[in-house]
Amino acid sequence: MFLQIGLKQKIILFTVLVSIIPMTMMIFMYMQISQKTGGEEALHLLEAVCVHKKDRLEDYFASLSGLARTIAGDPSVLSLWQNAKESPSLLPYSLPALRRLQELMDIGQPESIRFIFPQKNKTFFLEKGSSDFRSADTLSPIPGDLSGESEKGTVRFSDMAPDDVSGSPTAFVLTALADNSGGFLALPLSLQKINAIMQERTGLGKSGDAYLVGQDKLLRSDSFLEPQQKTVQYSFAHRKVTDTPPVREVLSGKSASLAYKDGKGNRLLASFLPVDTGGLRWGLIAETDLNEVSAKQKHLQSLSLIMGMMMLLLTLSMGFIFARAVSRQVEMGLAETERLPKKEQIAKFEKEMQKAADEQQFEKAAYFRDKIRRLKGQAVI
Repeated sequence: MFLQIGLKQKIILFTVLVSIIPMTMMIFMYMQISQKTGGEEALHLLEAVCVHKKDRLEDYFASLSGLARTIAGDPSVLSLWQNAKESPSLLPYSLPALRRLQELMDIGQPESIRFIFPQKNKTFFLEKGSSDFRSADTLSPIPGDLSGESEKGTVRFSDMAPDDVSGSPTAFVLTALADNSGGFLALPLSLQKINAIMQERTGLGKSGDAYLVGQDKLLRSDSFLEPQQKTVQYSFAHRKVTDTPPVREVLSGKSASLAYKDGKGNRLLASFLPVDTGGLRWGLIAETDLNEVSAKQKHLQSLSLIMGMMMLLLTLSMGFIFARAVSRQVEMGLAETERLPKKEQIAKFEKEMQKAADEQQFEKAAYFRDKIRRLKGQAVI
């Protein structure tokens, strides 16, 4: 049946087939790539979110550590404790020194500053915006073993715990005072600043969330999606631990990604890495709902299919126009040769056959070969 149709129809059909087969394969392959790419993109995005938030947290911790060293070694600030070292019942007061301390607080913006004297079981603290020290008979947040903190310039972090003064779970930066008094400086880590970093939405989509956990699996930052129960205050007050596969992995020091089901049956994709600073380890976790990832994959597939169909139609249209133009030229050439004597026609067809063969137009060459054979069968040579 194929041999019975005309040359024009053969050329058009051949061009269409040459166009549609590779384009269909390309569309199928691109849809498969889109599905794989959607999942990989979500994973890479979560990993990038973790790295970005870790960098910002470490910058904040480093700036607070630097401020602690500066205050602990400032001569003006240390002069505040001339009386306090002699009699801890007396609150320190030196206007120039107090102004200097307030200047330093304005630079680093800590919520408060504490000067702690373990030998006297006394703590003096100054709240942000206040010009009056208060005192308390407590060593909070100093841990029981102070041997590692006695060296000047050494900074460590005390993990978040209920604070005797503020009444809220608080973590601190600790360093020894530089005046050999045996006292310590403590600056609280601002939960507000930590939350501002962790709740930044870039790269998390609609269902994504990022949070910090401690070694006790209690939260160290508030959740953006669950601001009522998934908070530091609620976690410590009710001892509500977050015990999931990502939490267990990250607290063991691993940095990785995995998919898991939470306690509500939601399928989540999580990326995590540890945050280690000043003897403190927290786990940083960023996660998103896999349903949102699947929706993005389906959207990419739909776009791929639409674009592929448009390209296919364009290719078919251009192929059809090209085939018609070629067939018209061939028909015009054949019509011209019909007017030539048979020997001249044979010579003409042989040239056309050779030209088509050189151009690898085998269908066209076969056509001229058949013409030559028919003409030779009729001609007297």
